[in-house]
Formats: sequence, C-alpha cells, structure tokens
Amino acid sequence: MVSTMDNKVAIVTGAASGIGLAIAQELAMRGVHVTLSDIDEKKGNEAAAELPAARFQYANMTSENDCQRLVADTIRAKGHVDILVNNAGIQHVAPITEFPVSKWHEIIEIMLTAPFLLTKEVLPGMYDRKWGRVINIASVHALRGFGLQICVRGSETWTLGANPRDGVRGSRARRHV
Repeated sequence: MVSTMDNKVAIVTGAASGIGLAIAQELAMRGVHVTLSDIDEKKGNEAAAELPAARFQYANMTSENDCQRLVADTIRAKGHVDILVNNAGIQHVAPITEFPVSKWHEIIEIMLTAPFLLTKEVLPGMYDRKWGRVINIASVHALRGFGLQICVRGSETWTLGANPRDGVRGSRARRHV
C-alpha cells in the first residue's frame, strides 16, 4: 500500500535521541526520506543507519551557515524538502541574576533563530510545489512558565506562534503550506 508520505523528504533537528529520534523513526516508517540532524554525530549516524532512506548531517543550530548547509545539502541529496521538524532545543535553569548572557544567546540561537532560518530556507520550494509542512516542537514551557526558565519560555512561545503563512497568505487557521 502506498502512503501519501512515500518519497516525501523531511529534515528533523535534534534527531539523535529523544523526541526528535522518535519523530524521525515514525516518518521513516511511513516512507519519508529523513535527514536527521544533531550535534551528536555518533548517535546521529547510528540512528540514521537503522532507518530506511535516511541520512545524518551534523548541524549546530547556533550556526547560520550550518542551518543553510543542512537545507542545501538535503536538497542536493534528495531534490527538495517537504517537511521540516524544528525540534532541537536546550534549557538552562538559573535565577535571572545568575543566568549567563552567553547561555541566553545560545538558547535564543537554537530555539528561535535556527527555526526561523531553516523555515526561511525551505519555504520557497514548498511554495513552488504547493505542499509542505513546518512543524515546530515546544515543551509545556511555551504555555506555562516555570520558575527560573525565562529564556526557554520566551523562545518556545514564539516557536508555537510562528506560522510560515503569516504575512504571505494571512492564514492562522491552518499551519501547512
């Protein structure tokens, strides 16, 4: 039986373990060609080796060049990108008076800037093909703050509210291209 997902191409960030890996596994099981991306090269390569039609690519989500290269290399390898899963994330718990500014910047780069950059890179092809999905993963912190997690809450709130169609077609009811 051929599924509507057969031969679709996906990028999943933060895919060497946890939720990202589970998403990559599910997509691969449904016939999607998955690029797993993470900073853990060992686990990422091992995970990709176990999935049909999967590949691993190291990408540090704090690097604009890595984000752009991730999309460009996936397009070179597979022809296009149909699905982007922005899953990579970290957290740091500390009182604001002790919260390192460098950690603040790292969290914002990974959880806010990287999803923006990756989405910006994949959308033109999705618009051209009139099909695509951008899936932004966030924790419960996006909806409800917990003490000492100010940076994570702010970045995840944006991630949940981001819609690739905003400003292009104005639709907030449906979150797919």
